Amino acid sequence: MNQLTIELPGGVWTFITDGEVLVRCLYGAGGGALPAMPEDHPVARAVRAYADGEVSAIDAIAVAQPEGEFHAAVRREMRRIPPGQTVSYQELAAWAGNPAAARAAAAACARNLIPIVIPCHRVVRSDGSLGGYAFGLDVKQALLDFERRHAESR
Repeated sequence: MNQLTIELPGGVWTFITDGEVLVRCLYGAGGGALPAMPEDHPVARAVRAYADGEVSAIDAIAVAQPEGEFHAAVRREMRRIPPGQTVSYQELAAWAGNPAAARAAAAACARNLIPIVIPCHRVVRSDGSLGGYAFGLDVKQALLDFERRHAESR
């Protein structure tokens, strides 16, 4: 396992890999005493490109986390939300095959171990308000603003 700690909009994040698969993303510095991720690691390259404004660079990162069938479907669909855009929890639930499961979609967001790459920050309430975010609404807004700014410039 390796880690990369990097400054992104809204604060410092730590990305933890198992081989070439991203298994955790933590808000703040630290993943314990894990060795640093090599510069040429695919996750390190993608995350650095994202930090430099290539907001779709993280789209191809391989990810893994424990999840049931519906949460897995929700998280797959979250990765389809283009940088700079948002969808509602209800829309996300519909994309995942169960339009009546907006609360379950929100739970999949809340229990997401790989934020940013599985972009739960791109999911908002039906009225367009931000809803919740484990790391604070200011961090969610900073990520959305960053992605919108860079997605529009392409």
